[in-house]
Amino acid sequence: AFFRQYGHDWRQQRGCEIDEDEVDELKEWRDNDIVEGKCVDYLIGNRWRYGLIKNIVPKTDVDGEQFIILLIQPQMDGMYPAYHSRHHTHSRHQSRDAEPYTDEFTLSTKTLAQISKPLSKSMENLMHMVTYRRELALDGKCDVLDSVHKWYTCTVLEVDPGSNRFKVNYDGWSSRYDEWVCRDEPRFQPHLTIAKGGRESQGVSGTLDELEPLIDDQEDPTDVYAVYRG
Repeated sequence: AFFRQYGHDWRQQRGCEIDEDEVDELKEWRDNDIVEGKCVDYLIGNRWRYGLIKNIVPKTDVDGEQFIILLIQPQMDGMYPAYHSRHHTHSRHQSRDAEPYTDEFTLSTKTLAQISKPLSKSMENLMHMVTYRRELALDGKCDVLDSVHKWYTCTVLEVDPGSNRFKVNYDGWSSRYDEWVCRDEPRFQPHLTIAKGGRESQGVSGTLDELEPLIDDQEDPTDVYAVYRG
């Protein structure tokens, strides 16, 4: 949460091209699944992104070699603008002259190592999370602190893996209060560890400042010796 608010988004992991063996292994996938309406992972600016292919434009270079331009709409919420205007000013909100924001990716024999199956490379360097945060899935249960500082039990309605977040319904409350929660947010806690129930419980008052720091040495990664801060 710190980096999302003050620095690089934790999903903006630096990446590198895949190796030749992996390029060969992905040939069948590239031939069949790089089509409009499908998602891919792609490398731009030394960072792997996850996005939806909106359009494919065949091209031919000056030497007669064919390649394609993929117009890809990033699906990692909060990292990239949702729209851009015809005047080239980026905005996260749709205006009258706005168009969906897309990255332009050139796919040719020279860039085969820069594209991969969806949610493979973009999720490869996920921050370490304790088990319950990592494994919470559709229809799962958890406690969430709402906007008026009350804890309620919730049910997971949708999961957005590209953004590593999920949509919850506060048990017993109208769907108009449904909201998206990121897995690394402290206001999401294990089921019934703080909340006593849904709406009928009238909530448990609390703040994030009251939470004890979560430390689980048994789940610490064993292969991390230093953290890059540059």
